[in-house]
Amino acid sequence: MSERFRYAPNPRTQRRSIHLRQHQDPTQHEKYYAFLKHRAQARFRGEPYALTWEDWCELWSHTQWPRRGRGPRSLRLTRRDVTQGWSRINCEIVPHADHMSRINRAKFKSKPAH
Repeated sequence: MSERFRYAPNPRTQRRSIHLRQHQDPTQHEKYYAFLKHRAQARFRGEPYALTWEDWCELWSHTQWPRRGRGPRSLRLTRRDVTQGWSRINCEIVPHADHMSRINRAKFKSKPAH
């Protein structure tokens, strides 16, 4: 069988990879790719990131995953406390409006008074 998607492990870090064949669920590939992008963005912003692939799958259930996005009725992965890093106990899935209100509150608190 030919592989449709393949992520080879980095030989220096020996990180686990996910291999998807044509007969496997393409949603798993989409989830894994989203996980990799999410982790890369957090690291780029300098935020501590302790979520694993297993944690990501537990957070995003099969019923919640299709509602993920940026629209007003979509779901987002957010941190309960935005001053702490990304970890299983600090993350939850919330509606987009709740996520934006948390972000705005955090920005308002961090702005210096004039």
